[in-house]
Amino acid sequence: MERQREQSTAASRELDSVKRTWDVWNLKERDWAKDNEILKASHSHNVEWMQALQRDVMETKDRVHELRHDHMSRSKAMADEAAALRGQWQKQVESITDQLHGFEVSTALHQRDLKAFAQQRLDDLHMMEQALSTVQTHQLRLTTALEEGFHHAQAEVSSVGRRIDQVDGKCTAVHTHVDVLRTKLFALEREHSQRMESVSSMFTVFADAMNVKLVE
Repeated sequence: MERQREQSTAASRELDSVKRTWDVWNLKERDWAKDNEILKASHSHNVEWMQALQRDVMETKDRVHELRHDHMSRSKAMADEAAALRGQWQKQVESITDQLHGFEVSTALHQRDLKAFAQQRLDDLHMMEQALSTVQTHQLRLTTALEEGFHHAQAEVSSVGRRIDQVDGKCTAVHTHVDVLRTKLFALEREHSQRMESVSSMFTVFADAMNVKLVE
C-alpha cells in the first residue's frame, strides 16, 4: 500500500508538471500568435516556427495522453491490488475472529474447569477440616484417657511398690524365722542323735547284760 501511494504521488506530480508545461505552452502559443501578427513580414519563418510549435504541442498532447493513460493504468492496478489486499484483509479478519472465538470458548471451558477444580478443592479442604477436627477430638480423648491411665498406673505402681516393700519386710521376717527354725531344727537333730546314741548305748548295754545272763 505504501508503494502504491508513492507511485500515485509520483504520477500526480508528473501530471501536474505536464499541466504546468501545457499551460506554459498555451501562454507561449498566445504570445507567438501575437508575434505572428506583428511579424507578418517573416511569414515563412513564422510558418516554420508555427509548424515546429504545433509539432511540440502535438508531442506534448501525446505525452499528456500517455501520462494520463499510464496514470489510469496505474490507478486501475492500484485499485485491483487494493481490492485484493482488502479481500486478504477480510479473510485474515475472519480467521482472527474465528481464532478469537475459539480462544473465548477455550477460556470459558478452562474457567469452568478451574471453578470446578476450586470447588472440589474447597470440598476436600472442608472434609480435611472435619477429619482433622475428628482426629483432634479423638486425640484429646486419647490423651485424656492416657493421662488418666498413666495416673492410675502410677497409683497402682505406688501401691504395688508399697506391697512389695511389705512383702520384702515379711520375706525378711520369714527368712529370719526360717534361720531360727533351722538353728532349732539342727539343735533338735543333734539332740535327737544324741538321744538315739544314748538309747543305742542303752540297748547295747542291755543286750550285753542279756547275753551274760543267757550264758550263765
